[in-house]
Amino acid sequence: MISESESGRTNEKLFSLQVILSHRHPPLTVPLPPGIQQSSSVAAVEDDGSIRLQDGSVCQADVLMFCTGYNFSYPFLDSAQLGMEIQDHVVSPLYRYMMPPAFPSMFFIGICKIICPFPNFNCQVQFALAVLDGSVILPPQEQMEEEVRREQQKKLEQGVQQHHLLKMDQDQWEYCDALAGSAGFPLLLPVVRSLYEEVWRQRQIHPENYRELNYRLVSATQWELLN
Repeated sequence: MISESESGRTNEKLFSLQVILSHRHPPLTVPLPPGIQQSSSVAAVEDDGSIRLQDGSVCQADVLMFCTGYNFSYPFLDSAQLGMEIQDHVVSPLYRYMMPPAFPSMFFIGICKIICPFPNFNCQVQFALAVLDGSVILPPQEQMEEEVRREQQKKLEQGVQQHHLLKMDQDQWEYCDALAGSAGFPLLLPVVRSLYEEVWRQRQIHPENYRELNYRLVSATQWELLN
């Protein structure tokens, strides 16, 4: 049982709680929910539990939540036998971001990042099936490995960091079209990209409630907002 005075103090404490959003990107320009403030990225966690930020400021936190993604781990695979290197956020080499050139009947579906997930997965699965039924004839192993090496080198020269080599972003559409062209299945409808980019835009404007928006596909090129 909490007395009225204790309840008031409890509520006061709850309302005084604050979330510090620490990240290395430019500050978000959209309105943030009450109680959330932005800061520079974390430089270190000190021995006393305080958190030192890149700008030199120090803050205290009851909970430190890391949102840094995840590392790939496949303990059930012999990476040496597959000719693969698995480090942190990268699995390489993967031809077409799916297949180890030394073992091209194995597929890593959905390993890419910053994509429109299920359409991307669908394209990968259709390409994989075309490889398995012989509709797609793959190049020799050495040629596949060289293609992966060139693609990675191109990204590195463009300033992409090593641990971001599996990020696609705008390259995802050309990638899906290339899979479709090779395997002979229909291209993604233009409305898929259009709706994906609209949801991304809404996310920047209304990060708190953009998920509440519902859409309906009207045609191959158009969608409509339902609410």
